[in-house]
Amino acid sequence: MNFYNRNFLAKELDRWQKEDVVDKATALKIANLYDIDIDAHSEKTSFILKLVAYLFFALAFFTLVGAYWEEIPRMGRLVIIFGVLALLNFGGVYYLKKGKDKLGTATLFLGNFCYGAAIALIAQMYNISDEPSGGVLLWSVGAMALSFASKKALLVAQSLVFATIWFVLKGMDGEFAYEFIVFIALGAYMLYKSDSIFLAIVLLADIFFYIISLCARISGFNEFYGYDDLMFRAPMAATLSLSYALLLVALFSTLASFRDRLAHLVKGFGKYLGIVILIVCLIAYANGDIYELEEDKFWFAKAFFYSSFGKIFAVFSIASIALFFKEKNKSGLFLGLILFALPFVFSLGVGYANIFFSLANIIVAAVLIKNGELTLGLCMIFLVAVVRYFELIGDYLGATALFIIFAFVVLAVAAKKGGKK
Repeated sequence: MNFYNRNFLAKELDRWQKEDVVDKATALKIANLYDIDIDAHSEKTSFILKLVAYLFFALAFFTLVGAYWEEIPRMGRLVIIFGVLALLNFGGVYYLKKGKDKLGTATLFLGNFCYGAAIALIAQMYNISDEPSGGVLLWSVGAMALSFASKKALLVAQSLVFATIWFVLKGMDGEFAYEFIVFIALGAYMLYKSDSIFLAIVLLADIFFYIISLCARISGFNEFYGYDDLMFRAPMAATLSLSYALLLVALFSTLASFRDRLAHLVKGFGKYLGIVILIVCLIAYANGDIYELEEDKFWFAKAFFYSSFGKIFAVFSIASIALFFKEKNKSGLFLGLILFALPFVFSLGVGYANIFFSLANIIVAAVLIKNGELTLGLCMIFLVAVVRYFELIGDYLGATALFIIFAFVVLAVAAKKGGKK
């Protein structure tokens, strides 16, 4: 049973006990069959509720202090700032040493937010007019140092979010923060040590964002964020993003051989990232020509593979196809080969890209349905149907043919699943 199904079963076992469907002994027997810790699930829920409660306490405190902030003498303000920081940080460390991990983590989590607020307040008090990115960098470094020392994945993920804000601010100023890779490396090490869902999501998103931004930097930062050039390079970013998502899915078997939970986290992120990108592209390229075609038939493909986007895309795609081939995964191989054709499709124009993404969404939906994810697969098919329907308003024959094709796709998948049974 995979990680997500175990989580679902843990919730159900907890609910069944409360509703007297099963007794505790029976629930424990079921949990042991699938290596589920029921108590850990209950503790996790309690921890999340406590964390939310602490955040509300903090909001109440800062609202009260903020109402009288200007009337408090400067020395009094400093005492409040450093007093709150000391209370939260030393309190968090104290709780961790006492073995109260949940309470200690929640206290340090709140302390990291207060550290950022303290930097902003002190800068305001002393009229320090540095770039905002400088203060956010100080916030990120301080939070990461404490979080990494505490060995808590949630705190490291929180610090990564702060670092991401700094990375974005530097990018908005036209600079590329190469040092961001240090934060990513620390996050990767912590994820290796502890399989945290929140940390996995933040880390994989940051790696994705860093790769896209690095390619944009090499291609020309200012040009990339300009409207005309964005319309030209957006297909490049989309194509590279899909190869990154497919690679994460392809890594599943390799990671599962030594870290099953981590493998499911990585695969899940890649799957949903790919689906989101496919849907966004389906909508984005639904109507109109957003860039002009060139006389050269494969102009976009040549420009793409010459660029940094294309080179990294080639590495990711070849690695994905090799991994799928090794595992004899026919669906993965099929998706990898289709993806490799995307740059050439973009060369033919937005109309062909529109058809490509419609078919790609249907194929992915069919694979999802085949693998048991019926709801998600059907949602993708119906979304394609809605988008294409609005395009084909007035073309009744075209719309009719489209819906018949969708019907046959769903019936074919249903027949295949029924045949297995």
